Amino acid sequence: MGSKLIQFLVILLMLALTARGADGLRAYTTKYYTIYTNAGPEMVREAEFRLTKMAQEYQRRTKGFSSGMAGQMPFYLYGDEQSYIEAGGRPGTSGMFTGQKLMAVVGEEWTAATWHVVQHEGFHQYSRERIGNLPIWVEEGLADYFGEAIFTGDRFIFGIIPTWRLRRVQQMIRGNRFRPMRDIMEYTYEDWNRDIAIENYDQAWSMVQFLAQAREGKLQKPFEEYVRRTSHGREAIQAWREIFGTTQEFQKAWSDYWLAQEDSTSTDLNIRATAEIFAAFLARAQERGQRFNTFGDFEKAADKGTLRCRDDLWLPPTMLKQTLAAQLESQTNWKLKKDNSGALQVVAILPDDRQITVKVALP
Repeated sequence: MGSKLIQFLVILLMLALTARGADGLRAYTTKYYTIYTNAGPEMVREAEFRLTKMAQEYQRRTKGFSSGMAGQMPFYLYGDEQSYIEAGGRPGTSGMFTGQKLMAVVGEEWTAATWHVVQHEGFHQYSRERIGNLPIWVEEGLADYFGEAIFTGDRFIFGIIPTWRLRRVQQMIRGNRFRPMRDIMEYTYEDWNRDIAIENYDQAWSMVQFLAQAREGKLQKPFEEYVRRTSHGREAIQAWREIFGTTQEFQKAWSDYWLAQEDSTSTDLNIRATAEIFAAFLARAQERGQRFNTFGDFEKAADKGTLRCRDDLWLPPTMLKQTLAAQLESQTNWKLKKDNSGALQVVAILPDDRQITVKVALP
């Protein structure tokens, strides 16, 4: 066991003995969050690691209109559903932002689905504390945009479009069932909460996805300026006209973009994210002197828990475990190979024989 891991566990033990509050939760101060928890040490360690990466990504992606990170935000992590519900968590959910605190509940281990919720709800918290009063469609759309991102261990991959959500958005557009853009832009928080509807979330997310990803990212800077102006009190429609023109023009461009998307739009992004997860773990093992001739050898080491990793490069083991399990039902084949310079690569071979290659290297 490495010295930093030992130090981490000792800190948690000390907190358990000395920092237990009236609600029975331990307090653990991290770079960007104070974690209040009754969950086990490994759950907390993963939370600390991923929350730090998450906060850094919020800051990086919103630097044009946010105040950045200053001080710690509260995060309440519960190791059982009963404690979560008693603290105000909504039954049947794995996380939420109450307006004052960010909450999550874990069982035996963290899951990708729970992190999707935390990434979404965490943006609401970040927005309220670090950005200001955003139009509700922007806040909800950005929250979903962050929620859909896949964390690979070294970075987040954005622009993921789940096939089921793409089909739903296209059906809504073809059926003319979304609200006119002007209406959704003028929605207040009270309007949104009075009319909770999945189509509003889909419309807000699809608008942000379009602004962030379409036209090779050329709409990102104008969108940042729109968010900056509205967060400083400019009326939403006025700010929109100043930057983008009429909502009718935008609605047509947005509709055309979504109707042109195919079911396989995010296939390559998802496969690349998976390959990067494998490469992240391989790079850390390679740095510690482990070598693997085949992808099968790497899988066996992962199954046995014998992959090596330096303490300061630690990644959550559940990420690899769950990613490998998901690939059992995939039609993608995996192999390792070396390029002309001798550098190791992870190669994904898709059913149509296309290949996606990721270099194995530390960030």
